[in-house]
Amino acid sequence: RLGRLVAALAPLSALVPAGTALAHATLISTSPAHGSTVESPPAAVELRFDGPVTPVADAFTLRSGDRTIQGEVRVDATLVSFIPSGAVPDGTAVLDWRVVSDDGHPIGGKLVFHVREATVTVTDDGVAAEEAGPAVAVLTALSHLGILLGAGLSFFASWVLEESAPEAARLRSLTRPALAVGVVAAAASLFLQGAEIAGRVDLGSLPPGSLPMLVLLALGTGLLWVSVHPVSVAVGLLPAVTSLAFVGHTRSFGPLPVMFGADVVHLVAATVWAGGLAGLVVVARRRGRETAEVARRFGSIAAWCLAGVFLSGAVMTVLIHDSPRQVLSTVHGRLALVKAALVVGAAGIALLNRRSASGRGEPERLGLMVPVEAVIVAVVLVVAGFLVEQNPAATTGPEPIGDQVMQAALGEHGLSVRFEPGAPGVNTVAIQVTAPDGTPADLAAAPKVSIARAGEATSYDTAPDGAGWSATVELPDAPSWSVEVRARLDTFTEAVQVIRSDRGRVLPGSGLLVTRAVLPAPVTGMTNASVYMTVVPASDGALVGASSPVCERISLHETRTNDDGTVAMLYQERLDLVAGEPLVFRSGGLHLMCEGIVRQVNPGEVVPLYLETADGARQLLMVDVIRIADLVD
Repeated sequence: RLGRLVAALAPLSALVPAGTALAHATLISTSPAHGSTVESPPAAVELRFDGPVTPVADAFTLRSGDRTIQGEVRVDATLVSFIPSGAVPDGTAVLDWRVVSDDGHPIGGKLVFHVREATVTVTDDGVAAEEAGPAVAVLTALSHLGILLGAGLSFFASWVLEESAPEAARLRSLTRPALAVGVVAAAASLFLQGAEIAGRVDLGSLPPGSLPMLVLLALGTGLLWVSVHPVSVAVGLLPAVTSLAFVGHTRSFGPLPVMFGADVVHLVAATVWAGGLAGLVVVARRRGRETAEVARRFGSIAAWCLAGVFLSGAVMTVLIHDSPRQVLSTVHGRLALVKAALVVGAAGIALLNRRSASGRGEPERLGLMVPVEAVIVAVVLVVAGFLVEQNPAATTGPEPIGDQVMQAALGEHGLSVRFEPGAPGVNTVAIQVTAPDGTPADLAAAPKVSIARAGEATSYDTAPDGAGWSATVELPDAPSWSVEVRARLDTFTEAVQVIRSDRGRVLPGSGLLVTRAVLPAPVTGMTNASVYMTVVPASDGALVGASSPVCERISLHETRTNDDGTVAMLYQERLDLVAGEPLVFRSGGLHLMCEGIVRQVNPGEVVPLYLETADGARQLLMVDVIRIADLVD
């Protein structure tokens, strides 16, 4: 029978498509930029994504005041353009937009920009990734449970039971209602997604991949409905189960042949395993202790199914998630871990059942443990259904960088960058540039800011704001992005610094990046003070010293608590720096000791300080003087 099974399934391997695919699409830039002011009406409003999308044409609406401006929607791979049919009038304009990601999930939002002047205040971030609602997730889980259970029962009745077994007819009577529930739930899920995407219910509104899925599902379940012959059942099982791989996030990760193949193996193995366990439950209720012989026959198949589920699941996890950290930081990854834990538990029970069936254990336990294993696998199928509707890239963040002040080198000058509020969406970025002597720099031109994500960058001009320069920018809703600050220090010199954000961690493109630099003001009569900060180096090296015009001398120190409870302050000649790893100076640990304060420093002041590294570099930063009571470790 196994030979006939292989022969039946081999020709259907051509169903696996070729090519590559991208991950769940995310908006990475717009033109005009969200919240920006342009001097002339744009000829086109552009949205650029990091993956292929399909625009929902009747969901694009451009409004200005009480006017609705008609236009044409065009798409070129990852670029979607709205071409207004007439000039956009002066004032605030709002583009409502909606597209469908390559994995079939809708993304929509509002892009706000101003022509010459703002007449409406921007109050939202302009980007809203809209995942499928809970009804879609429930229907998808139900479709997986019905289709896989129905197809698995049919396989068990044809390939494991004897042709004359009395339970075969009973199992086939259960197959049809399970398949019916699965097919109806699958169709309902697709049409409900179509309604969420386009606001209507028809074939044209369905997510990508829906039509091939429905065709394969109809062919496969139709054959399973009428067939009892083992080969016919095998031929019907593959398209019925494979259809589930045509819609969902797994089709959005490449290389597609590997991902699609792993998904099909995962689905087929889970189908045979789940259906076999459900079949064994029925057999155990009728045969009691005589179940062992059927369990032995199914045991060999189940072992291969377990291996298939584990290996294919591992392949898909590696392709979907970039790192273990992403697995732990996403809902999709955490659900995958729950699913893996359930599979491990079911596998342990399966080993006990196989031992009982072989006569080495207690055969009477089969009647108790097989239903337990079957229930666990059913839960696995439900979790798998919910996984399909989860965006693998959607983290429990991405962690916002917050409104912290980030300081880095800009040539020999000091650079300060601060985003408000420091979360994905519309932000105000404040830029300050300090001359080498610690005074505000007199630049030849206003700095330019560029926000980049996945190779696509959006540039912004800054304007003076009294304390420095500022601009309204949009931070990507993505785990990793970067900001580039470019400033013309004088007529002939231009300096550039890049600060990268990786899941909330900030990293410099060169030199040192410093955050939370504070000096608690010493009480009257004290001539020493400590300086605390967090330093992140761009490359390996060592910190060897520091200086400031308010201190006679600055040395590197570490406070340590001895085993006997006494506290010692130890001088450090140098502190090693590891690229990308924070070096934290805090109360009770590493700190810079400002010895011999030459004048009184008061809370609210900002004083210059220069960090010195082993390569001879000297980097300027500005340190906030705070009250000791305000010191937060």
